[in-house]
Amino acid sequence: MAEPAFTITVDAQGAIAMLTDAAEGLPDILLAQLADVSELTVDAEKEHAPVGVGGEDGLKGSIHYELVPETLSSAVLPSVPYAAPVEYGSKPHWAPIEPLKAWAELKGMNPYALRWSIAQKGTKPHPYVQPTAEDMAPIIGGTFAEGIAKYIEEFDLVSV
Repeated sequence: MAEPAFTITVDAQGAIAMLTDAAEGLPDILLAQLADVSELTVDAEKEHAPVGVGGEDGLKGSIHYELVPETLSSAVLPSVPYAAPVEYGSKPHWAPIEPLKAWAELKGMNPYALRWSIAQKGTKPHPYVQPTAEDMAPIIGGTFAEGIAKYIEEFDLVSV
């Protein structure tokens, strides 16, 4: 009596041909996934960003992504000039009074006292980019791995 068994066959020539064909369509798949994870990252960064006087029209509202199809890359970034000092803090400096007025009013502070404090102590960091990067890294990696695996599954190479 024969041993119970089944045969698994991989079409090696088919795999080589599939990978050649897949290489042609892969940039479009990757670009679509890049846009998807970039949008997810924008949403996550907006969640991490502190709410300032501008609310959704301030720092949070300025966070967006810029896709570069030629290099299959994306930058998630804010477009307000004060984004870096919010993320990293700042050394003592003489801040312009006009941008401080609305924030000081919202906090019930004297804007000139606030400016004096910044001139003496600088500002504390309120990180929102780094925590987003840490949270999103596994999600981004997993999304690309799943997408590529799904794309390759479309090429039926293994028969049982």
